[in-house]
Order: sequence, then C-alpha cells, then structure tokens
Amino acid sequence: MPLFTPSRIIVIIAAFSLFTLFWSWGTSSGEVKQAFPGGQTEKPQNPAAHPAPHPATPQQQPGEKVDGDNKDDIRASMLSSIVLTPTPIHTSTPTPIAKNTETSVKKQDNAGNVVGDKTVESKQEASTETIKQQETSTTESSSHTQAAVQEAKTSATEEVKAGTPSNPTTLVKAISTSKPAVVAQPTPSAPKPEEQEIEKFCNKVKGAPQIMIVLRTSKGEIEEKLSTHLKTLLACAPNFAIFSDHSGAFEGHKVHDALEDISDKFKQQHAEFKQYEDMKTQAVQAGTVDKELDKWKFLPMVYRAYQMNPDSRFWMFIEADTSLSWTNVLQWINRLDYRIPYYSGAPTFLTDVKFAQRGAGIFISQGAMRLYAKSYREHYATTWEPRVSKECCGDMVLSVAMSQAHVEFYDAFPKLQSETPATIDWTNLHWCSPMVSWHPMNADDLSMIWEAERNWTSEHGWSKPFHYGDAFVQIIEPQLEAVKNDWDNISADSKIVKPPGANEADPSSDWAKYSEELRNAVKSPEDCKKVCELATDCVQWKHSTKGEGECYSGKVLRLGRKQPKKEGEPTWTSGWMLDRIQKIKQDWACKETKWRFNQKR
Repeated sequence: MPLFTPSRIIVIIAAFSLFTLFWSWGTSSGEVKQAFPGGQTEKPQNPAAHPAPHPATPQQQPGEKVDGDNKDDIRASMLSSIVLTPTPIHTSTPTPIAKNTETSVKKQDNAGNVVGDKTVESKQEASTETIKQQETSTTESSSHTQAAVQEAKTSATEEVKAGTPSNPTTLVKAISTSKPAVVAQPTPSAPKPEEQEIEKFCNKVKGAPQIMIVLRTSKGEIEEKLSTHLKTLLACAPNFAIFSDHSGAFEGHKVHDALEDISDKFKQQHAEFKQYEDMKTQAVQAGTVDKELDKWKFLPMVYRAYQMNPDSRFWMFIEADTSLSWTNVLQWINRLDYRIPYYSGAPTFLTDVKFAQRGAGIFISQGAMRLYAKSYREHYATTWEPRVSKECCGDMVLSVAMSQAHVEFYDAFPKLQSETPATIDWTNLHWCSPMVSWHPMNADDLSMIWEAERNWTSEHGWSKPFHYGDAFVQIIEPQLEAVKNDWDNISADSKIVKPPGANEADPSSDWAKYSEELRNAVKSPEDCKKVCELATDCVQWKHSTKGEGECYSGKVLRLGRKQPKKEGEPTWTSGWMLDRIQKIKQDWACKETKWRFNQKR
C-alpha cells in the first residue's frame, strides 16, 4: 500500500490547519489595541498627568487637592480656558494624532468688536510604544500650552500699554503663576461696601410712598411753623396733606378746611364758630385763634385723609410744632403689617379714657382706617359729633370712636412722646429706642433736629435706626459741662433749701440737724457740687441764689435750658458729673433696637 494515500493526505492537511489555527489563537499579543472611535483603551498609568478629555469647568473647585507634579499643567489648563481654546488631547489613545491646533486669542473693544488677533500653534504627538514616550509627549504639550498662555499675557500687557480698550469680560487683568489659584468667571461687579449705603433722595427711601403725613395747623400759627416743615419733612414725603381751620394755599400747597363738614346745627350752637366764619374774610393775628375750634377738626380730618389716599398703608397725624424723624418712621412702618388695625401714640389719660396725645403724633394703619371709616359713616352724625361738643379734646374723642370701631390702642412710648431734647429724661428706657417724634418744638428746634438726622443718614444710610442714645451723643453731650453758668438743668430729685432766718447755732432747729456738708450746699455752686459727688447715683446738680440759697441734685440726665441773668432775680448755675455719664453710656450700649409696642417703664 502506498505511504500517502488520498485519505491520509486529507487528514494531514486538516490536522495542520487545526494546528495553525490553535497556534495563532494561543500566541495573540495583549499589546494590540483598538484605535477606532468607541473602542476601549487601557487606562494611563498616571492619569493625573494628563488633562481630562472634556474639562467641565476652567477652574479648580474650592478645596480640591492638586498633585505637586501636575500644578503647571492644571494651571495652564485653567488659564487657557480664559484666553485660549485648546483642543483636548486624548493621550490615552495610542494611535498617532499629531495635528496643528490653531487657537485664536482675540481682543475686543468695549463694544465687543474684534480689534486684532494672534494665532498660537501647538503640536502634540502621541506614541504607542512605551509609557515613557507618553510622558515625554505630555511634557511637550504642557510646555507648548504654557508658552501660549505667556504669549497671550504678553499680548494683553501690550494692549494695556498701548491704551487699546478691551472688554473686561474677556481679558484677564492680572494672572499669578506662583501658585494655582481659583479663577472666577467674570460676573457683574458688586458695589464696594462703602458704596452700598450711599445717600438716597429722602422721598425715594423704602416705605416713603406707603405713609401719608397729615399736618394739622391753624390760621394763627401757619406762618410761623409750616414753612419749616415744607422745607424739611414734607419735602421728603411723597404723600401729605395740610388741614387747618380755613381753606386756601400756603407757599404753593393746598390747605384743606377740616371744619367744613361740621353740621350747621353745631356751628350755630357753639360760639367758637363765629371766629371760624370771620376768618374767611379777615386776617388773623398769630396765637389768637380760639383753641376750642381744634377739637372739632380731628374726626373729620382723619376720615378725609383716608378718602384722599385709601391705598396708603399708614397715616401719621402731627401738629405744626411736632418734629418727626423721617428715617425712623420709615424703618418702623417697614416692620409692621398694615392690615393689622393699629391706632397708636404716646398714651395719656382723661378720666377713664386712654388715648394718643395729639402733639406726639397719632399713628394709624390701613387696617384701622378701614374700620374707622365704616364706623364714621354710621355713627358720626348721630353719636360722635354730639360727643365732641361735650368734651374738651378731639384727640380723646378720636380714641372713643376708634374703640367703638373695634380698634385697639397700642402704646408707642417712648418712640412717640411729648417731650423735647431739653426736657426729656435720658434714661435706659429711652436709650436704645428709636426716636420718632418730639413735641413741642419751635422753628429753630425743628431745623436743629432735622439737621442732626440728615447728618445721621448721610453717615449711616437709611437702614440704621437713630436711637435716643445716638441723639444724646450728637445733640446733648456737647452741651454738658462740669459747671455751666446761667443754666437750669432741671435737677429735681433732691432739694436743699435754707429756711429764712434759720439759726445754725440753735441745736433744736431742724436746719441744725443737717450735716455740715448739706448745710454748706446752699452757699455756692462749688459746695452744691460736693453734695452731688457724695451721692454715687447723682449725675447732675444745680444751684440758685434764690433766698438764702438752694441746691438741687438729680439722678436722671436732663439738659435743661438757658436762664439769662435778669436784674433783681436769682441766678442759676448747673453742672454734670461727666465721668459718671461716660460710665452710663458704656453700661447702656445698645445690643438691639427697642421697636416693640407697650415698652415696660
């Protein structure tokens, strides 16, 4: 039989084919990698040394750690996101991708027009043979990127030197390469801290359009005090009205007659309306208007003020001699809900009626006005007007009317009060409360307080309350002296008066029972001051030459008033314990503002 038969040759060929197939499978190399899009590749041994294929943001996130060997690459990546747009280099793909990537650095003027460009070329080659070649390629790419950044910085510097305008949203002013920094995206510039509280026009302050100022006056005093208000407070109020006992105009502003709606029946029954009719045709001297006319104004005035501006959120009714703090009243109303029925003021009593005293200001919210207006239409002619005819004071009857309209009284003391800076008790209760009103004030006092508040808002803006303590420091403290001649500071907590003909030699007399220091206190201002020094709670004193001498000491801070020398009359000398006052100021330093109603006394 022959050695190679056809069947044996077929078997040999089949076996050789199978052997070749299995040999090729067993010897396939793991280094062969796919190089087409979407194919999986091996992860680089040092991924931190290569930029991310698609960086999400150009800046490092706060708190992100940066490898020390890669700071330059990351810094270049961050900076290039602002002045360059480099094509991402996928170093993980072994297929050579050497290409010229052109990145244009364009400069723009303020209008956004391109005024010039530079072209930066970067070349990068990737190798598939070894990791060393990959690192070498990465280093070369980093150097080219840094060179491009440096060229862009140089271009920006040359542009600034040349005076070429540039768009601040596209040009980095300064780039520090000493350490990796967080490069924020350009945002609209925020105002500097000192610019955030710039002085606004007083009629544009928050809340100004939401309150209506209603000033009540009379023909006998309108010339004296209204002019000052028109130049100060009313110049800042977008909404105000002037009511008087006559109609007309004053310095171009309409004056409303608050008495025109009084029924003819009561006008004929009460003598004060005779003068009211005369004022329509005759001139009136200052201070000669019958005060009885005042009480008739309140209820109709409040109702008409609501009709004039029903959309107002608050109303403040003041007198011609009332000083109102514009900054504090606006800050106050911005804290309140106008829908709550507020009827508020400095409380005073008449018999069993508690009411808001007119001079300090009467504060009413829209919620209260709605209830009052409804009740006014129902009860004024039949109940309230007859009540006014029997009472002394219109502000008291207003409280009765508010009560019948189911509006509660809110105590606003000491924000609203009937005192002046000269007569007020400067106590801890007042110190951290915002001062909203003073009363009664003459024209000079009105101007003085307004100027003090203008200085305050110029320095602190319109959102910081002007406390009584601030007013003390600004207005009162500069006038305090250790000894002030011809001055009465209203010290009144203790009084030492030598009785006429008192004999110190008689041990049985009451005067002789006083200590020597007390008996000597009446002799001179210096002796009176010594008595105050002995009492640890004494903060001021005054001495008078009246009779055989008088010495007063006070535990409450007051300013008082000047007492000019007059021939044949006693003189007054006052003084304050300045060191103790400094200690009081420190102890009373404000931690919060007392805005609440019904402050405890």
